[in-house]
Amino acid sequence: MFPILDLLKNIINSVTAVIFLLAAFYFLINSQKEYAAAAAVLYLLLLIIKRMIRGKSVDKMTGKEFEEYCAKLIKKKGFHKVCVTPSSGDYGADVIAYDFWGRKWVFQCKRFKGKVTNKAVQEVVASKAHYNADKAAVITNSELTVKARELAKENDVVLYEKIKK
Repeated sequence: MFPILDLLKNIINSVTAVIFLLAAFYFLINSQKEYAAAAAVLYLLLLIIKRMIRGKSVDKMTGKEFEEYCAKLIKKKGFHKVCVTPSSGDYGADVIAYDFWGRKWVFQCKRFKGKVTNKAVQEVVASKAHYNADKAAVITNSELTVKARELAKENDVVLYEKIKK
């Protein structure tokens, strides 16, 4: 959602990898193979722990799990009063939240294997009117069709595509 945060996370992950690899290399040069092996094992353990903490990948989540995951992402990005709507009768909004300026947002969350169509945009536009929201957005692990992007642009719908965990 915010490329600068992803960039910082990647830099930190890269720095961590370099530190462990340099430590392993240093110990190898100084004929301390047991320490080199320990550094390598520690690094692998960190990778395993990180994967376990991250949990289920987005592509393997149920629709409801994806909505909950999106709500957590939205909250992490500074939104407040984040609320996941009931599974049925939500009028096209899966998550409702307020941004820093107090604007009400409605989010349509789509976990798809193929491309997301106009229907998602139409649903969130309808929910924007129903909930009297200021902004609308579609969040998906996939991408939208060209027609869906056009409709989103015409209706001032913000798009967050290719969301991964």
